[in-house]
Amino acid sequence: MGCSLGEGQRVFALMDVLELLERKDKCYLGGGGGAVYAPPFPRYVTAPGFWDECSWADFRFPRLFTAFFVRKGRPVPFESELLSWRPDRMLIEHRGEELRILETRCVLEGNVWISRFEEREGRPFDLLVWSLFENRLRGTGLPRRSVRNVREASGTILWKAVESWLITEEVNRTGSDDFSPRQQEHGVERSGEVAFALGADSTPLGVALCTSETADERPRWENAAFTSLFRDGRLGNAFGLTGEGWLHIGAHFSSRGKPLTVGIAAAAEDQTAAQALLQSLDSDPIAASERSWRDWFAGAPRFECSDPLLTRHYWYRWYGLRLSTVAVRTETYPYPCVFEGIGPFRNLISYSSAALLRDLAWRQDPSLAQGVLENFLVHQREDGSFPGHITTVRPNRDFYHANWGDAVDRLLWLHELSPEFLDRLWSGLARYSDYLRTERDPEDSGLTTVIDQNETGQEYSSRYQWASQQADQWQQFQLKGVDASWYAFTLEWLLASRGPDGEKRAERVKQMARAIASLWDPDAAIFKDRRPGSETLSPAQSVTGFYPLVEFLPSNVRPSEALAVSLLNENEFWTPYPVATSPQSDPLFSSEGYWRGRRMNCPWNGRVWPMANAHIVDTLARLVAARPDAQDLRPVAGRLFRRWLEMMTFGGDPTRPNCFEHYDPFTGEPSAYRGVDDYMHSWLIDIYLTHLCGIDAETGTVRAPSLDCGLDWWGVSNVWVRGERIERESERFSGATD
Repeated sequence: MGCSLGEGQRVFALMDVLELLERKDKCYLGGGGGAVYAPPFPRYVTAPGFWDECSWADFRFPRLFTAFFVRKGRPVPFESELLSWRPDRMLIEHRGEELRILETRCVLEGNVWISRFEEREGRPFDLLVWSLFENRLRGTGLPRRSVRNVREASGTILWKAVESWLITEEVNRTGSDDFSPRQQEHGVERSGEVAFALGADSTPLGVALCTSETADERPRWENAAFTSLFRDGRLGNAFGLTGEGWLHIGAHFSSRGKPLTVGIAAAAEDQTAAQALLQSLDSDPIAASERSWRDWFAGAPRFECSDPLLTRHYWYRWYGLRLSTVAVRTETYPYPCVFEGIGPFRNLISYSSAALLRDLAWRQDPSLAQGVLENFLVHQREDGSFPGHITTVRPNRDFYHANWGDAVDRLLWLHELSPEFLDRLWSGLARYSDYLRTERDPEDSGLTTVIDQNETGQEYSSRYQWASQQADQWQQFQLKGVDASWYAFTLEWLLASRGPDGEKRAERVKQMARAIASLWDPDAAIFKDRRPGSETLSPAQSVTGFYPLVEFLPSNVRPSEALAVSLLNENEFWTPYPVATSPQSDPLFSSEGYWRGRRMNCPWNGRVWPMANAHIVDTLARLVAARPDAQDLRPVAGRLFRRWLEMMTFGGDPTRPNCFEHYDPFTGEPSAYRGVDDYMHSWLIDIYLTHLCGIDAETGTVRAPSLDCGLDWWGVSNVWVRGERIERESERFSGATD
């Protein structure tokens, strides 16, 4: 099946993905197990160790450990420089008096944070390692953090960090860490704990475990509570675990002229953490990190083309997916999955998960894609809905409309899945679809009701203000949403066409199709929302109004002519970096993220969101594939795709890709003020393989690509469709890519 790549295959064999992604302006590290170093606002990147925020699953911990260099019995002041970053490791040089130490930093799949310190000339040095944890026994703040079971065992320091959330916590929907408890004196609703193990590949010369009141937390010698105990070139053993405030963990190691490796492991149980730490220190953790990342990339379809921007973004996307992969197998996350992002987005979120499935389905091993679905099936509510957020300690909360139908359809075409999994899947999806029908369309209109601005993931938009002037105050309203209705339709269509009870759903699909078609506004050339019980379409326009184009654009309407009025109009949606989420004619349009004079975290009134762009590129490409009268959109879709990828770089530099929440439609500047890069809130791989390379997952064949990005050549290999391998290459002849 497919064709041999021949010469192109040799090009692939020579391309080193880790070297391709290497740069000097990045610091995020992860191993695909659930432990990451990905601080939203890093302050101490070049400080030894991991002093900025780290995470294990959805627990977040700053100040895991740092280190002080000691020579001839005294601390050595030093300056540090980041030399290079790649997904598997980071290199930092620390320079001080008579010392030039190279630190290699990585995070292992077994959930171990590793720093290896090597003096360039082999000079001996001592290392004082400092870990700092909150210990609030009664405490205030949200969440409440404390520490218990602190002890030393055979040179390894063990403890458990406990996190608790208050019963009366206000739901936070700002995508930030600004949580507001109503009444703090009430008890806690849920608590969770993470076990830690700290050690090195050398026996400690001294260990200090002590508490202090809170003070300066910067990684400085004088701020560690135990450094005053360092006398005559040795840290005296000390144990003073009383009172609340901060727990200081200190350990003294000597390099003895050899590289010294320090690690800290996290797990649900202390024995598991200790074993993971010892296993990593007994081997070569740096080499292990490299091997695991190479294995990850080897399990993905290989893509390369004449445009460095497209090639690098393709592989950068695979890096981001593994960075946010969580495989801790706890009660909350019994199956491996991919979180939405870093910082406050470190949990399993339904809106993004449906999009991520589109990319994960293309891996030769479907277990990660299945795991995303399995976790939602485990947590499915009694009414059939999926939680918006699945979290370990905080209660599951919210609901998001999401396109599960197209995502699951892609997975089913690409893989042979077990009957047991399919039984669970069809049962869960049927319950979910029935929830949408009974709870979100009780009037049986064929359209789906949106009740607040949060549940579409699209806060602060004129479409909701039309439904209620209090919508932006988080008040409920009633709106038959284009996107929500289209998502519900794709799911019902999937159940009708492939599910075990398909026949009884066929009439519902027809009803929904007629209802969505009625949302088309021929004058504005866009689909629009409406209120329940009304035939009047909203005057507000949103980028989501283009999502149903392929299925419901009237057959007598030429796509490019209609879209010239709306989507492709440079005075409306087609900004220099398209696609704006609201048209420029919208009275509340803002390219800078302002809403009524206030800059917001998650505005959908003009910013460019990767999630929306994924929908639009996919829609245009599918129009090209489905309609002979849409062929002139092929280069348009290709230009949009490339412009989108160019936007997701720093300064247009193809060697510095990024993926933030949203961007300025005129300048392409990212929402760096949010501090959330590598945000897994869209899909990209599926667009490359389906539309740029023309791989038809449904038939397992190749067809003419639907995107023309002006490439001189491209090639793809290691693509598996239901057990069959597809390989393809193309060269550019006479202005057409085939």
